[in-house]
Amino acid sequence: MKKRRTPIAVKKRVCRNGNYNGRFGCGSDCPVYACSVFHFRAVPKMDFFPDSSSGFGRRAADVGFFGIYFLISGLEDIQRVFMYHGAEHKCINCIEHGLELNVENVRNSSRLHKRCGTSFLFLVVCISIIFFLFIHTQSGLLRIVIRLLLVPVIAGCAYEVIRLAGRSEHAWINLISKPGLALQKLTTREPDDSIIEVGIASVEAVFDWKAYIKEMEELP
Repeated sequence: MKKRRTPIAVKKRVCRNGNYNGRFGCGSDCPVYACSVFHFRAVPKMDFFPDSSSGFGRRAADVGFFGIYFLISGLEDIQRVFMYHGAEHKCINCIEHGLELNVENVRNSSRLHKRCGTSFLFLVVCISIIFFLFIHTQSGLLRIVIRLLLVPVIAGCAYEVIRLAGRSEHAWINLISKPGLALQKLTTREPDDSIIEVGIASVEAVFDWKAYIKEMEELP
């Protein structure tokens, strides 16, 4: 009778196949470890992309990262944090539309913003999937080095997309921005007037919005 493969043996086989990059525990190797725990075969490599198992299977943990927001969004304290986040966006939108920064104008502004950090994180995950999809190396150490080197590249690409989205209303740019804006509906809430007042005070402490609006009005 064939001896049943142990989780450690499965892990070693994954290493030999080049499907394990040495990052064990949390992060994007969770799907591979889950396979070993339940005595399943390791995540198979698909021939139509080099290292597609790394690009898709291991990015499942990144998708799960956003799932955390969904799980905690019902907590009362987190709801209040999301209200402050929404107030921040509403204040910036109010200023960028050339309106005076007061409670009424802020209340009527949108709580979604194209340059939000939530949208940035979403783009980082999407761009990393594309980059890591085409990385193929048998060395786990080399894979870690390559991925670390690509971190600033991926972040830079995401930043440039966010920056472009903030100053362009092109149809394609708006389409790219939609998933991030939809995700912001989860990470922001409509604030009450007291939270809006806190948002206004915070903006006024770090930014001369009156000078900014004056500069906007002087533009041709």
